[in-house]
Amino acid sequence: MEELEAAKSLGAETKIIPGITSAATLSAKVQTALTDRRRASGVVFITGHPHDGNVEKAYNWQALASLELTIVIYMGVKNAQFIAETLIGYGTSGNTPVVIGEKMESPDEKTSQMFTL
Repeated sequence: MEELEAAKSLGAETKIIPGITSAATLSAKVQTALTDRRRASGVVFITGHPHDGNVEKAYNWQALASLELTIVIYMGVKNAQFIAETLIGYGTSGNTPVVIGEKMESPDEKTSQMFTL
């Protein structure tokens, strides 16, 4: 909704068209499930780039690490190293699968196949 607020503040006419989240798009493109019950029976969505820029204090990282859910991190490339080290520090396995997508469904789209934290 940040984008919608920004467009409206500039006087732009807007219309919301329901679509598919970029997390689902990435999941389909690399052919992996967000909620494979053998690994994670649920999913949580967070941003890796909070409004105030302070990713260290944005979340209870210990709680996130203990959830055993798929964690989708939007806008997380800049803080990927901190996020990975913090999750591992709180007990997430270093063998946890990771997929990264950038600028999904744009001409500059980048996806990486699975690797680990």
